[in-house]
Amino acid sequence: MPATFISEEQFPAGTTEDQMQEAQRLRIQAGAIRSWHEGGEQAGWTLFTEWNVLGEQ
Repeated sequence: MPATFISEEQFPAGTTEDQMQEAQRLRIQAGAIRSWHEGGEQAGWTLFTEWNVLGEQ
């Protein structure tokens, strides 16, 4: 099994860039390796977050 997992979360249209950056910051603070978003305020966003899988190599 891989040592990392990438989660995907959908955010609705109208979510601002600042709100997305805050969501990324919170996930990093919670222990994520990295987090990034794709999309836009008009179409909605997808937030990707990479996490360590404990006990895997």
